[in-house]
Amino acid sequence: MMERRSRGIALIVVLGVLVVLALLATTFVTIQRIERLVSRNYLDEVRAKLLAQSGVEFGVARLRE
Repeated sequence: MMERRSRGIALIVVLGVLVVLALLATTFVTIQRIERLVSRNYLDEVRAKLLAQSGVEFGVARLRE
């Protein structure tokens, strides 16, 4: 009877560990997705600033001609 009870407790512990690992994996994936979006937004911001800067410089060059 004790052996059967030990198996039941071990099963519950293993299932608990699996739930914790699944939560950690889900959190990791979510954080990675957010990091990717943040870096893409930053890249878009830098590209927009450079494009605007080059447009201003192009306009100044055309005015000097």
